[in-house]
Amino acid sequence: DKSIPEIASELGVDKVIEASILGLGEKISLQVKLMDAYPEEQQLWMQDYVEDKSRILNLYNTVTKEISEEINVLLTPKEAQRLAQSKTVDRKAYEEYLKGYSYLDDLNHESLKKAKDYFNKAIKKDPDWAPLYAALAGVWISMGSMGAESPETAVPKVYENLEKALTLDPDVEDAHYIKAVMAWMAEWNWENAESEFLKSIAVNPNHVFTRIHYAHLLYILQRPKEAKIQAELAYKLDPKNPLIQSTYGLTLCCEYNYDAAVHLLDNLLASDPDNFLGHSVMEMAAFHGGNIDRVFEAEKRLILLGEEAMNG
Repeated sequence: DKSIPEIASELGVDKVIEASILGLGEKISLQVKLMDAYPEEQQLWMQDYVEDKSRILNLYNTVTKEISEEINVLLTPKEAQRLAQSKTVDRKAYEEYLKGYSYLDDLNHESLKKAKDYFNKAIKKDPDWAPLYAALAGVWISMGSMGAESPETAVPKVYENLEKALTLDPDVEDAHYIKAVMAWMAEWNWENAESEFLKSIAVNPNHVFTRIHYAHLLYILQRPKEAKIQAELAYKLDPKNPLIQSTYGLTLCCEYNYDAAVHLLDNLLASDPDNFLGHSVMEMAAFHGGNIDRVFEAEKRLILLGEEAMNG
């Protein structure tokens, strides 16, 4: 219900893309408007598209390329190559893929199970689409780290799905991102972790999860100035993403800025009160900031959320 200038101000941008979308059988109809927010709201450009649902990925590429040309954004050779690629995907598999991702913002046992089920359903419909295996690898790494599965079960599944994704498509940014996380957290191989993070960024400079976790690796490597740049860029790219908000809270803790972390997490938990990771980071930030009441508050909520997940 917000105006274009209000949205632009909240996101820290000066232009906004406004779209309407309609499914027509096997076709998808998309109308895209590019709006200037300042000094007053005005339409800069508009285009209508109709495409087969199986070619929705190409539609994204076309719209991105045309908008970049409209606002005179210079694409890197890698970005131009990526946008020129033609891909098809089973439309039902793509729908399952989107549903799976909708459960990844809140890392609790039940949401991870649902995400895994959706990704497996998608793979049955389109077994040759590489991003599905990268997404499944991401679920398995989260299940292992959150205690939903034992490391003995989860780790081989992560590597199995990563290998499948990169065999099908060596330029899947999510696969390089997850390989980096595994090299960092499971193998303690800092050099390989940084190499894989940089590969992911090279394919997609706007991959926010790569940026935010690369920042944490850089803190470990005692390169705080570089770390802060990566973390702030990730948060700027996707400030309303619950997972990015929680992880950026961890970044603020690395900077010993506990009050700012608590404030950020307060905003997150006001809109998403059952966010498990948000409460976990709040507990840490409040403890180090000396706010014991908030520590107990967060811990009680975590216990309740854990019990709810165990009871289904």
